[in-house]
Amino acid sequence: MGSLPGGTTGATGGSAGAVGRATGAPGGAAPDAVPARRHRRLPPGSRRVVVGLAVGAVSTTLLLLILGTVVTSAFSHPDESWDGTVLRWLAEHRTAVLDWGSATGSALANTQTVVAVGLVAFVALRLWLGRWRESWLIAAAVLGELWIFLVVTAVVERARPDVAQLDAAPPTSSFPSGHTAAAVALYGSLALVIMVRLGAANRHRWWLLVLFAVPVIVGAARLYRGMHFLSDVVCGLLGGALWLAVVMVAFGAVLRPEPIAGEGSASPSRSGSRPPGPGTASREPAAEEFR
Repeated sequence: MGSLPGGTTGATGGSAGAVGRATGAPGGAAPDAVPARRHRRLPPGSRRVVVGLAVGAVSTTLLLLILGTVVTSAFSHPDESWDGTVLRWLAEHRTAVLDWGSATGSALANTQTVVAVGLVAFVALRLWLGRWRESWLIAAAVLGELWIFLVVTAVVERARPDVAQLDAAPPTSSFPSGHTAAAVALYGSLALVIMVRLGAANRHRWWLLVLFAVPVIVGAARLYRGMHFLSDVVCGLLGGALWLAVVMVAFGAVLRPEPIAGEGSASPSRSGSRPPGPGTASREPAAEEFR
């Protein structure tokens, strides 16, 4: 009877040791009731995308600031130069039909339109492709262009043209044309995403032409309505195109498109590629890292 407590203790200790060995707990200690929460890491490639966008935004902003300085210095009296001559000719040839058409064209890049189309594209691309990369590409193109425009227009001071203006002039500078740059960023990014995803096939070519033509239509409408000089529109097109190129390269969307979610991948025999052997580390392309 005297040895019963000791035997019980030994059995208990052996059971605890067995549990500890089974769970990997040191010293036979019981495992924690709540497992430690694992820290979620950023998707692979996201840091590279953010750094590329930041460097590209600063570079594009500096380039537009230099262009703005050159343009305002070369055309110190723009209303008396060919920049103003174009606007006066357009103002003298206005018609009711052209007034309506230019209002429609300018509205394609209004703030409300850009926000609405951007949000619809953001959600639609996520539902269609089953991933976030193209949606965030559209968001980066639109928001980045807005940031660049606000910085440039706050530094480069240029008065609006001295002609009858058909729209209420915003408090921002005339340089560059924000409507034109926003149209390049939004509709250009949509066109490139569709072209990368579906290819420039005949059945999609008209949609691509329409999307690529929108920035030109917006720029012409802003000129006709007397809201910008020609040099403002040209620099808006250039700045928007440069920023769009930065976004596309940073996201890698122009390099290698991914299969749409749910689509089967080609078998090794059909694609001609050999599956990686044992011990061979397979690495996804950079374009497919950011999802």
